[in-house]
Amino acid sequence: MILSSRDAQSGQLSNDTQMAFQIMWDEQQTAGEQKGAWLWLRFKNEPWEADDSDHFGGTLAAVAIGIAPGNYRATPEVQTNIRLLCGYLNRKFASQTTINRVLLLWAAAKLPGLLEPDRQKALISELVEKQQPDGGWSLSSLSGNRKRKDGTPQEITSDGYATGLITFALQRAGISPGNGKLTLGLAWLIANQDKTEGSWAAYSLNKSKQNHISPETALFMNDAATSYVVLSLTAANPR
Repeated sequence: MILSSRDAQSGQLSNDTQMAFQIMWDEQQTAGEQKGAWLWLRFKNEPWEADDSDHFGGTLAAVAIGIAPGNYRATPEVQTNIRLLCGYLNRKFASQTTINRVLLLWAAAKLPGLLEPDRQKALISELVEKQQPDGGWSLSSLSGNRKRKDGTPQEITSDGYATGLITFALQRAGISPGNGKLTLGLAWLIANQDKTEGSWAAYSLNKSKQNHISPETALFMNDAATSYVVLSLTAANPR
C-alpha cells in the first residue's frame, strides 16, 4: 500500500510496486475459509494481530489496488485475484467488528463495486449512531467490547484512533466535511490534540498503559491515531 501510494503521486506504477503486487498475489489464499485473503499475524492482540485481523490485511490490499496508478485494477491478469479478495471481504463482512468494517469505506472509495450501496449506507448509519456526545468515537465500543489480557477495564472515552479513522473513512465515502456529524468529529480532533507533543491519544485493547512491557509499546496506538487524524484533517482541508 505504501509503494502504491507513492506511485499514485507520480502517476506511474514502478517496477518495485509491480514486483510487490506480484508477491502479494502469489501469497493470496485460493482455497479454504480464508480464500481470497492472506495469512496474517495471530498473536491475540487487537486490532492488528488477532484472529480477525486477516480482514484488516485484506482491506489494506484493496486500498493498495484501488490507489495504484495506470488503472492497475483493470489489468486482465489480476481480475481473478481481485474477485477472490472482494468475495472474501464481503463474505466476512457481517462477522467483523465495526472498526474492521470502517476500513471498507476507505477501500470501497478506491475500489468501485467492493461494497453494495445498501451495505455502505447501513454502515455509515451505524457509525453515526455510535458517535459519542462529545463528537468522538471510542475504539472499545467498536471492537466488540473485548476483555483485556490484564483484566483492567476498557476505556470508553473517545479516542484519536477511532475518531481519526472514522472521520477519514466517512470523507472517503463521500460525506462532506460540512455534514453535522462529521463536523462534530473533526472538531473533536482539533480540540483533543496534545499541544505539547502534537499527537493524539489512543489506548490499547489488550493491556492498560501501566501494564505494557515497555513504555514504547504503549505508544503504538498513539502513533496510529495521529496518522489517521492527519489523513482526516488533510482530507477535510487540503490547503
